[in-house]
Amino acid sequence: MSNYKQNWFSETFIPVFLNRKHREKSPFKQLFSYRKLYRLSILFMTWVSLGPLTGMAIMDHVITKKNADEQINCQLSHTADKIRQQIVCYLEQHKTVGSEIAGISTVNETQKIKILDDNFLSNLMAETQDTGMHDAYLINRDGFIQAHLHHRKDTQNIIKLPPQLFDDSDIRIIKGGNSTADGNMVQVYADIPSTPFILVLMKPESLLLQSWYEDRRIVFWFLGVSLVFIAVLVYATATRLVNEVFIADQQRIRTLREIEHSNKLVSIGRLAAGVGHEINNPLAIISEKAGLIQDIITFNADYKGDTKLVGLTNSILTTVERCGTVTRRLLDFARHLNDEVETVNIKDILKEILNILHEEAEHRRFTITVEESVCPPSFECDRGKLQQIFLNLINNSFAAMQDEGTLTISIRYLLPSAVVAVTISDDGCGIAEEDIDHIFEPFFFTISQDGGTGLGLSVTYALVQEIGGSIKVKSEQGKGTRFTVEIPTKELLIPDSNAV
Repeated sequence: MSNYKQNWFSETFIPVFLNRKHREKSPFKQLFSYRKLYRLSILFMTWVSLGPLTGMAIMDHVITKKNADEQINCQLSHTADKIRQQIVCYLEQHKTVGSEIAGISTVNETQKIKILDDNFLSNLMAETQDTGMHDAYLINRDGFIQAHLHHRKDTQNIIKLPPQLFDDSDIRIIKGGNSTADGNMVQVYADIPSTPFILVLMKPESLLLQSWYEDRRIVFWFLGVSLVFIAVLVYATATRLVNEVFIADQQRIRTLREIEHSNKLVSIGRLAAGVGHEINNPLAIISEKAGLIQDIITFNADYKGDTKLVGLTNSILTTVERCGTVTRRLLDFARHLNDEVETVNIKDILKEILNILHEEAEHRRFTITVEESVCPPSFECDRGKLQQIFLNLINNSFAAMQDEGTLTISIRYLLPSAVVAVTISDDGCGIAEEDIDHIFEPFFFTISQDGGTGLGLSVTYALVQEIGGSIKVKSEQGKGTRFTVEIPTKELLIPDSNAV
């Protein structure tokens, strides 16, 4: 079984499906292309979550900018109108005879030169208390400056007037028409009635929009943080969801593979049962004929003293009995391959497994020790699955050990949890530390120079899970491996001795 258990961070931010080691090796196909599903999930969730937020932010920016411009226009119009009224009042109060006005003279149309006093407009601007005003001018209809607020050396004598200056009103505001070191200027033109003069006010656009920029910075900061948070949340959510779908799909594939494996086991069991029955028939005939020969030898005086013939007859009967024992074990094992819960005793099951593997253990001169600290009670479980579990584990130990190795089986009964714990320890080649986390993955082999392969461990893990138990492994390379299987029991018989 693939080990999908990870910490919270890995499950949420690391796509499991990108790692090939988490994919089940099976002829059954996956339901989706998970890379494509992952990309589409992120794109869709990003569009759904960030699209409306970004659209609302753009709309808010446009609307607030429009409102800020209207407020600026209103403010500048009010300022220009106020200054213009003061100029008109001042001129009305200081009218003299003819065209002479105190502090103001008419323009020499021929020479086109400035003939007004600069302090005149400075005094008026001081009364408005607008410290943010960049500059202010009085110009004539031809654009020649008559007076200005600041005595700048770089001030030109003429200002180019925009076309159709006063087409529908006596105050016109133009933005971006003039650029200085302070940035783009907002220019306000106000016609002064009954005079040849036009009031021109200039103020930096950045200064006018300063409060709006401050509000925008706060909004953009909040928007940026929100976008980052939503992007991380979208990535984590998409990764978690696709991981869950991928793991469920892999579990489906693993279940199908296990069903296929179970069907194969059932077929093998039926085949073994058929073979056992077919072998038993000729064995019965051989045993019968050998027994008849033995009777003839026993009762016939001519052959009674022939020890060689008697020995050959006894050897035939012994071999037939041995073959009958093997076929009976094979039939007994095949009989329990189907799922069936019954009353079992763990000692009997282990004894059956060791009897099946007795020939190999004897041939390779293994030392097998069964330690029993307490007599475990009988309990209800699937006998066939228990046989497969311990057969796979003991076979795995046999494959890992050299000849004359030692196998130790320890049986314990744990109270008060009512758990039967079976530990199978060998002195084989062991398992490398980097392979410990992968030995229960299907088709994962820990082939070493000493011959260990770890076959059947993925099936063993699945079978242990199916009966509600757990399996643990400890191993040190070069020294051996220890598997511990814990099986919950529904107690049928309480032993008399104390459990450990």
